[in-house]
Amino acid sequence: MKKVKQKLKARHFLIFVIFFIYACSNDNKTEPNDSKKEQVIEVAPAKKSVKLFATMDHLRVRDTPDLSGETVYMLSDQEEMEFLEVQDNVENISVNLRGFPYKDPWIKVKMSDGTKGWVFGGGVRYEGKSQIGELLRNSRLEALFGKENAISFLNYKRQYDRSTTSSELAKTYRLGISLRDATEDRLHEHIEVSDPTKLPDMTWLSDAIPGFIQHLVAEGTMFHMFVNFKEFAKKARRTAGPEDDQFMELGLKIFPIDSIEHFFPAWFMQTWDYGGHSELGAGIHNDLLAEMNQVLAHSAMFEEEIETYKDQILHDITDSHITYWQPKDAILSELDEILAADYGILNEEDKIALKTRRKLFENPESNGIELNNKSGVHN
Repeated sequence: MKKVKQKLKARHFLIFVIFFIYACSNDNKTEPNDSKKEQVIEVAPAKKSVKLFATMDHLRVRDTPDLSGETVYMLSDQEEMEFLEVQDNVENISVNLRGFPYKDPWIKVKMSDGTKGWVFGGGVRYEGKSQIGELLRNSRLEALFGKENAISFLNYKRQYDRSTTSSELAKTYRLGISLRDATEDRLHEHIEVSDPTKLPDMTWLSDAIPGFIQHLVAEGTMFHMFVNFKEFAKKARRTAGPEDDQFMELGLKIFPIDSIEHFFPAWFMQTWDYGGHSELGAGIHNDLLAEMNQVLAHSAMFEEEIETYKDQILHDITDSHITYWQPKDAILSELDEILAADYGILNEEDKIALKTRRKLFENPESNGIELNNKSGVHN
């Protein structure tokens, strides 16, 4: 028995030695040649190309960045091109395109067929955020409004983008209105609209001045900037506090057709380019006064703006030069509803003016008031 145990121990020892030698021999093996391994090559992400678009037909692409350069390509309206570089360290020339006094740089671009050349910046538009987009936007702001006003508009844009509370957006809104009012003459005078079918591209202006949009006015002879309440309402939903939301929603009700401020609000029926008739009697005046009263009861943050709209409604009711779309009975009924509501937004002077005007509406012919224009037969 003892001999059997000794044999087993010897056998176990032999197995251990063989295993140890095998393990050591594996440790000394060389790794396969690196060239036989699957190699992973890191590739930097491709730089996203910036697209530009022609804003007119027959826009020339030249071989040099100046008006004397040879034409190498002729762009069609809205044709896409790829931005390559911009001419630097050169004073930009002033070129009038479609009535706009551009002072943009020359831009090197590549067309879809691979042709490369230089195009005048005033003939292209940009989309989204890019350095060339910012350069064109700032150049056009300065060309249109002057350097000082351009800086003010850029400050407004920064303030708009950074507004995170109702009070901040209220200040931004007022700043935008004041800038718009202070520069409207330059907008009217510095863009010559000779052909409404061939207008300069103005999409960049909404990017430069968020919350505002430009439209043609005066029978299509000039541009004017209007508040875009839809855009402001969207911004208000992203800020803290309900006050700006309530005011912007009020703005949407005052200008319900396309959510954009206009010379003729909801309480006025426009029947021609420069005028029309009051809608007193349709219930719009009363509904809006009730809405204004409710917003002011919640907060006085936009009191100045709401008081202005209230005064415009009262002017529409009481001014002797206003003509009316609705018949006598409808007008008297709505006035009675307004007076009975006793809105807090109306002061004693307002109420006296409304009562006085109501008496005049009882005998419109005697008092020279033109009513019921929607019937085609004036009372």
